Amino acid sequence: IAVLPAALLLAGSSLQGWGLAALMIGALIFLHELGHFAVAKWMGMPVEVFSLGFGPRLLGFTWRETDVRLSVLPLGGYVKLAGFNPEELEAEDPHGFLRQPAWKRVLFFSGGILANIATAFVLLTALGVQSARMRPTTLKVVEIVKGSAAESGGLRLQDDLKRIGPLPMPETPWEDAVAYIQARSGQAIP
Repeated sequence: IAVLPAALLLAGSSLQGWGLAALMIGALIFLHELGHFAVAKWMGMPVEVFSLGFGPRLLGFTWRETDVRLSVLPLGGYVKLAGFNPEELEAEDPHGFLRQPAWKRVLFFSGGILANIATAFVLLTALGVQSARMRPTTLKVVEIVKGSAAESGGLRLQDDLKRIGPLPMPETPWEDAVAYIQARSGQAIP
């Protein structure tokens, strides 16, 4: 759901933008449902339907016992397991969803969330977000040595250091700032 505003923002007003937004949302829904599907298959639960969209089936194919389909209303998707509907009490499938232990049912529901997390991790890694993380705009004074020039100069705890002389902080490497200060021993540094 959080991706929807971003996708719509990317869409702008062009038809091509809206198509790209719909494709992005569809891909995220597909990956989410694929997470549920993969967990169900891994645990040996029979999957009756894997659908992208709701309503009547437009097209698809059968893979093992699963009807893999694209449905009319592209507003989401679902994975239907055998014995999943609590109203189908006559479903005697011993491998059905309602016959599974609670931990398996919880893991099945978690499959979509785990797929979302994995997708976010892969996308953020691919986009190089690590190199673009936010950096502080100032440095905070967290310690002042008693009797130091910093104390006698009036520096106080929690002061923001935006510059040390002509050096902008925190853009300047700390080693350069230390060298600048040491080269001006006994001098006032703004």
